[in-house]
Amino acid sequence: MRQLEPSAPVAIAGVGGSGTRVIAEVLINLGFYMGSDLNHANDNLGFTLLFKRPGWFTLHAKNKELIFKGLDTFTRAMTRTYYPLPSELGFIARAVAEFGYPGYNQVRDGSGIWPLKRAWEMVRPRRIDCAKYIGWGWKEPNTHIYIEYLKEHF
Repeated sequence: MRQLEPSAPVAIAGVGGSGTRVIAEVLINLGFYMGSDLNHANDNLGFTLLFKRPGWFTLHAKNKELIFKGLDTFTRAMTRTYYPLPSELGFIARAVAEFGYPGYNQVRDGSGIWPLKRAWEMVRPRRIDCAKYIGWGWKEPNTHIYIEYLKEHF
């Protein structure tokens, strides 16, 4: 079965009002797979779940292994029909737990049931028709924090 090339993503990052939504829409229209769980601004909510946890990056910035574990999990979920490994389920479950109360910002967006919905969207049985896409990527404003790690990982 064909899969998308895991080592060739397009990552879109920026700040509010910078035009990232337009870039994501252009890529989608060109035939890029940007994920199946997107918000109105085309942010990939799976990436948000795994990488926008309050304080997570600050705590683990020097732990490349853990960041790369998250990137491996995200890449596998985005580039093939995904069957999570037990260690990936643990990584996702920890993200859900860390989002449960505080959410991902000061007004608690992403708290409550939100992380459970994101986790389900990430691990639910689905088949990505990779033949429909010319590549893959994601848009999430906080991606810029991980640029150094993305460069090394991919």
